[in-house]
Amino acid sequence: LKGIIRYKQQDYHGAIEHFSEFSKNSENENGWMYLGLCHLAMQNFQVAQNAFERCLEVNPENFNAIYNAGLAAYQDERYVTAIEFFVKATQMNGESLPAWIGLGLSQNGYSKFEQSNLSLRNALAIQPNNGSALYNIGVNYYNLNDTQNACEYWQRAEKSASLPAQLALEQFCQEK
Repeated sequence: LKGIIRYKQQDYHGAIEHFSEFSKNSENENGWMYLGLCHLAMQNFQVAQNAFERCLEVNPENFNAIYNAGLAAYQDERYVTAIEFFVKATQMNGESLPAWIGLGLSQNGYSKFEQSNLSLRNALAIQPNNGSALYNIGVNYYNLNDTQNACEYWQRAEKSASLPAQLALEQFCQEK
């Protein structure tokens, strides 16, 4: 309980002390989950992923642990690992917007631009005006040397108040 209170107060160091001690003596998935979330917040990405994987040893069906392990790997630029976790997450919950966006961004990081666009379109099927998905589809098209489609997606993203899309339009697209 003390660890959860510290976590909610964003005292991640204090929370880690409690969750580390608790996790040593218990195979409690919530302890591992919170330990991973604390390390993720502190940008200790590999340690966070390890904690999420320990959580998954206790409960292999914990969607949040799978998703967050993917997020930790993505933040650490380990895109292949991130893709593996996000694929599992989207298979478990095909309606998870964050999982589809995570998969698309990881595929982009691994230079799989066409695959990334497919994943991001799945995100758009859930939320058609998602600025992040629209912007990143534009980025993928730009990386595929298709500036026309890139600009079209950036225009759509700009309508969703996407500042990166606005900047991309100014830098790479000519007004017609």
